[in-house]
Amino acid sequence: IGIMEALREKDIAMPGDIALCGMDDIGFDTALTPRLSSVKMRQAEIGKSAVDCLLSRINGDDSAARKMIYEPEIIVRESSLK
Repeated sequence: IGIMEALREKDIAMPGDIALCGMDDIGFDTALTPRLSSVKMRQAEIGKSAVDCLLSRINGDDSAARKMIYEPEIIVRESSLK
């Protein structure tokens, strides 16, 4: 929000001069003008995987340590559309 205000103060057009994207698709992204594009991580899925891995390790399964890759969801809104 602070960046959006600073851009307005400097008369920098968003999305015309610059595109802006937030993180985590927090609830009020759509209440802003222009509506803020966002990168949304699948927090519930990440949390479940972390708990499953932790419980496996607690139960003695040393193979539970593994690399996990989660693809974010890109939500395009007016702040990045030209």
